[in-house]
Amino acid sequence: MDRIRLLITVLVAIVILTTACSTETPKPTVAKSYNVVFTVTGTASKAVIGFRCDSSGKNVVSEVYDIPWEKKLTCRPGPGSNFTLSATHRVDSPGSLTCEIKVNGELKDSDTLSQMKDGLSMVSCSVFP
Repeated sequence: MDRIRLLITVLVAIVILTTACSTETPKPTVAKSYNVVFTVTGTASKAVIGFRCDSSGKNVVSEVYDIPWEKKLTCRPGPGSNFTLSATHRVDSPGSLTCEIKVNGELKDSDTLSQMKDGLSMVSCSVFP
C-alpha cells in the first residue's frame, strides 16, 4: 500500500513539474499592419476630406484640400475596425469627385460622386481589412 501511495505521489509530482516547466511565456499580440493609400480625384477643384485607419473610431477630418489629393499611411487597425474615406463639396461648385482606397497595392473600394440634400455632394469608401 505504501508503494502505491509513493508511486502516485511521484507521478503527481512529475505531472506538476512537467506542466510548470513546459509552459512558455505568451508572446504579445502585434496588430497586423497595412499599407493604405487614400485618394480623391475628379473635376472638382476642392473638397473637405475625412479619413480613418485605426481602431480609435475618430476620423481625421481635413480642411478643404485641392483635388487631386492622396494620403499614404501604414495602418494597424484593431478588431472590427475599418478604413474609411469621404470627400464632400458644394453642388453649386461644378465638378465630380471619386474616392479610392488601396490596401497593400490592391484597389479595395471606390465611389464616384453621390448627390445629397442641402447643397452638398459626397463620395464615401470603406474597407474592412
